[in-house]
Amino acid sequence: MTAPLPTPADGGGGLAPSARFENAWQTGHPPRIEDFLPAGPGVNGTAGHRKLLEHLVRIDLEFRWRRAGAGGGGPRLEEYAVRFPELELAEQLVSEEYWVRHLWGDRPGHG
Repeated sequence: MTAPLPTPADGGGGLAPSARFENAWQTGHPPRIEDFLPAGPGVNGTAGHRKLLEHLVRIDLEFRWRRAGAGGGGPRLEEYAVRFPELELAEQLVSEEYWVRHLWGDRPGHG
């Protein structure tokens, strides 16, 4: 993870949603991904929306598995896929889940 970015007084104007999401995690209060995704007609399903969603999921995975620690119990990609049907479980996301689970307590097999 990167060092925390300063949070502007306006609550994040000028910062990318992913930077605001990571800042919110660093305050110690788990943010909701939904609160950092743009809303409106025609937004879901666009390439930009999916890319941001994938990035937020990667950040969320790391923070939640880090919090769970050696006891395991962090989220699985399947849980995100239920919440966000537009999420494509691409190889990069599967690899990220494997990495954070391995790094923060769970030891998934190579199966």
